[in-house]
Amino acid sequence: MPGLAVIDLETTGRYFSKDRILEIGVVLLDADLREELRWSTLVNPERAVTAHNIHGITATDVQAAPTLRDLADDLAVLLDGRAVAAHNAIFDVNFLLLGLQRDGIAAPNRLPVLDTMRLSSRLFGARSLAQACEIASITLDNEHTAQADALATAELLRRSLDLDLWELPHGTHLYEPHPLKGHWHPAARALIGETEPLSELLARGASTSWSASPAAARTPSAGYTRSAAAHDRRRAEGYLASLVARLPMVDDDPDSDAGPYLALLDEALEDRLISTREAEELVLAAESLGLSRSEVARANTAYLSSLAAAAWADGVVTDHERSDVEHVAVLLGLTSADAREALDSASSSAERRTQSASRIAAAPGDRIVFTGEMSRPRAELQRLAVGAGLVPTGSIGGRTSLLVIADPRSQSGKARKARDLGVRVISEQVFDEVCARMA
Repeated sequence: MPGLAVIDLETTGRYFSKDRILEIGVVLLDADLREELRWSTLVNPERAVTAHNIHGITATDVQAAPTLRDLADDLAVLLDGRAVAAHNAIFDVNFLLLGLQRDGIAAPNRLPVLDTMRLSSRLFGARSLAQACEIASITLDNEHTAQADALATAELLRRSLDLDLWELPHGTHLYEPHPLKGHWHPAARALIGETEPLSELLARGASTSWSASPAAARTPSAGYTRSAAAHDRRRAEGYLASLVARLPMVDDDPDSDAGPYLALLDEALEDRLISTREAEELVLAAESLGLSRSEVARANTAYLSSLAAAAWADGVVTDHERSDVEHVAVLLGLTSADAREALDSASSSAERRTQSASRIAAAPGDRIVFTGEMSRPRAELQRLAVGAGLVPTGSIGGRTSLLVIADPRSQSGKARKARDLGVRVISEQVFDEVCARMA
């Protein structure tokens, strides 16, 4: 008889009516609650990534991740013929089933669900997963990663049933769509009795069918994990350096001019992202200007020095500014050590600024929009904009001049529309420079 599927989700927020899934963790248990398989994947929510301070997932992490639509067959293979277990199940069940429903994907009309939160409340007097694990002496590493939380939930289930198997009916319900509210809820009637509660729950799960497409594989595909996303991010960040390596190692031409290359670099870095297309254009520009590899390296270092000087312009380098300089260094194929050296050598009285602020033709009365979770409250950024003579608005339109973006890979509706309309997309750091110039 099949066992249980323990699931955990990380999401953009707490409201399953408007928020979306960012990560899914699944642990399959056999009928004796022994682990059979563990599987996890990031999910592209096709919208802005929020609640980063909780789950640590960024828009960059999920850019190449599959959508929930893409994962429908994998989930069907994993969950077919099994009851589902989760901690605070009403959250996970609704995010999963309503998400699939929005994408037009069929799910079971009724789902037998075991909620470990109900068990831990009765047995340990603890509702949160972290608190229950602490009381039960269960190691919970990497809290708020879906795989780690699913593994901890599976162990919490085993500990709970070891303590009192007969508590199982109190945590088990049949979930079905609410006839009026539209979300899934536990039915009032009892799902299982108390004769052999675990066997009865597994039998209920065995009769639950998830439909996969005819072409679906019998085993789930490998998920796009956080480690895979980190690998892709490192590869993308080093893409410019790998392209620059193809430039000739020749003696420097005293007549060469890196100015056009620096202007293009400045434009590419407005949003603190060098895309594949931008990296290729930069190398083509360097080739057309006859720049050697060492000349490009010096130009990149000079750009970093200019950014470091801008950070010191007010006499203070904040943690946010330091992080920005280090991030740009990596994008340029340099290192964090190079960033620290640039900051150390920049004079505290430096008056130079990066070219971005002076090149962006912002003027009093221009409309500006913000999107994503910035380092400061949105109201503070809007006050800065107003003080510089800009007009903050809530939506992107044909008259919008600038979009300030928290994450350059954001897939929010505002970010997509801005790119479609050709609205300038800039980072929070460049926004600060624009305001300083206009003040």
